[in-house]
Amino acid sequence: MAVTKTEVVSVRVPPDVKAALVAAAEQERRSLASMLEFMVLDY
Repeated sequence: MAVTKTEVVSVRVPPDVKAALVAAAEQERRSLASMLEFMVLDY
């Protein structure tokens, strides 16, 4: 299996948005990065 390189993306969000993202990630048993990737690809 080939190793895939990843990129770093930094964004600023209000604390309530971060809390919602963290809660969604925990509910899906994903990391925050994995949850954001899933959401972007689903969009």
